[in-house]
Amino acid sequence: MHPSPRAGQTDTASQGVTVKVGERQAAVDLDIVTYYGQSIVEVSEAIRRNVIERIEGMVGLQVTEVNITVDDLYFEGESERQKSRVL
Repeated sequence: MHPSPRAGQTDTASQGVTVKVGERQAAVDLDIVTYYGQSIVEVSEAIRRNVIERIEGMVGLQVTEVNITVDDLYFEGESERQKSRVL
C-alpha cells in the first residue's frame, strides 16, 4: 500500500486514497463520490468494512482508522465531463 501521489502527479488509480502505515497498523483516508439518493451512512459503513477486511486479510496490518470524506454527489444522467470535476 502506498499513499496517494503528491500534487502534480497523475496516478489516477490512487487519487483520493491516503494510507499511513506503521509497523503493525494502518490508517486510511478516502475521498469518495456517491450517487444522490443513496444513504451516505450505509455507503460509508460498507466501504469501511470492506477496506478493513481487505487490508487486514491481505497484509496483516490492523486497521485503526478508515476516514471517509464525501467530496461530491453523482446525479443520474450527469455526463462524464460534469461528474469528473475533482482532479
